[in-house]
Amino acid sequence: MNKSLTKLIGLLALTTVVSSCSGDQAAEQATIERTIAVKTQLVGLSNRQIIKTYTGSLEGEKQAVLYSKVAEAVEKVNVKEGQVATAGMVLISLDRTGPSSQHQQAKSIYKNSEKNYKKMEYLFKEGAVSESAYDAARTDYEVNKASFEAAEQLVDIRSPIGGVVTSVDVSEGDFVQVGSRLATVATTKKLRVKFGVNAADIGTFEKGAKVHITADGITGEAIGEVVAIAGSADPVSRTFEVEALIDNKDGLFKPGIFARIEFVERDLTDVVVV
Repeated sequence: MNKSLTKLIGLLALTTVVSSCSGDQAAEQATIERTIAVKTQLVGLSNRQIIKTYTGSLEGEKQAVLYSKVAEAVEKVNVKEGQVATAGMVLISLDRTGPSSQHQQAKSIYKNSEKNYKKMEYLFKEGAVSESAYDAARTDYEVNKASFEAAEQLVDIRSPIGGVVTSVDVSEGDFVQVGSRLATVATTKKLRVKFGVNAADIGTFEKGAKVHITADGITGEAIGEVVAIAGSADPVSRTFEVEALIDNKDGLFKPGIFARIEFVERDLTDVVVV
């Protein structure tokens, strides 16, 4: 009986040892399967900038967009894009004989009143007419002269500023309506760019802040200075308009092109960067 009991206890002990070894091997195997290889690097301090990018269209510091005030045919286009125009230069001439301008009628009335005024002036000096008659002739002449000059301005489209013709939007023979765009003249040594900034970022802008201007197809960049910040948001876009002035004395950028504006919102020094 004792020998049988001893054999049974030995068998159980051996079974326990075998089971324990099998369990350790399974746990080790599971641990190996769950191991994942990773790459590591040291984290150090660095300097970084937070840069925001916006878009806008360039225009001259001084810019004049000329529109038609009468519905007439284009008689002559006197300039080409890229040409330098002086203040008062006739860029485009519309048909003087058309009914809308009334140029010929105004000219005829003006010339008749001028002739009558000169005659009355001579007679007044000779004492042949009264002062009131002379004054009436002079007033009539001045009124008709002003009407003729106004009619002439409707058909002779003059540049109000000196600059570069950046666009010519019509050709000879075109019939333009009231409000049709005819041409644009702009100064180019300095350019303006306007862009919208959302409400969350507008507080980081202030007058005098620097912006960097780039554009597709142009090598290099220009430095601009913020000159105006809108006090209220645009009701449609919900953004605040910011305007910057750009030094363009080298002529690198042209009015009318689409530009990117980069603004350094924050300079970070000795920050942890991953």
